[in-house]
Amino acid sequence: MRIFLTSLLLLLGSVAACLAQTSKVELGLNYNWMYSNRPPGGNDTFGMNGGSVSVAWDQNRYSAFVVDIGAVHASDVPTAGQGLTVTTFLFGPRIFYRSESRATAEQWWRAIAPYGQALMGAAHATGSLSGNSGNTDTVFAMKFGGGIEVPLSTRVMLRPVQTEYLLTFFPNGVNNRQNNFLYGGGVVFRLGGR
Repeated sequence: MRIFLTSLLLLLGSVAACLAQTSKVELGLNYNWMYSNRPPGGNDTFGMNGGSVSVAWDQNRYSAFVVDIGAVHASDVPTAGQGLTVTTFLFGPRIFYRSESRATAEQWWRAIAPYGQALMGAAHATGSLSGNSGNTDTVFAMKFGGGIEVPLSTRVMLRPVQTEYLLTFFPNGVNNRQNNFLYGGGVVFRLGGR
């Protein structure tokens, strides 16, 4: 949890630095639910609840660079009776679709914007189910998916859905790979010039 809070503070500091340069920045706050399976390679599945913070630096009207920090937790995994927290630190490109006819320079915010993204980085697991003798492990992770942003005003957008596939490589004694489904939703704030 300390790593997550430290990363969050660093992320918010970088947003402030970008605002000083009048960058086009989006700050996203999401609730996340992750559907996962119990290691090692079992058929039992369970859900984990948590959230994420993302910062997207718009490159142009159709693309952005994203940094995403998230954490999900389950305190009592079924049939294992153990706890698990997975924290992800990911970055990569996001591609938007914004309608040419509806998203003029003055009215860009009127368009509902679907997007897709491919993020890579690290996942950190803690808890008695993390699979390592020290109850902690850090591995490579990838997240692919997308969502929809619905404008509420020029500065605030609703993100009603964001669905993603999260691949992690924690050691589990079988194939050392976890295929997770992630569902999220939240709110996005536009912080820079547009």
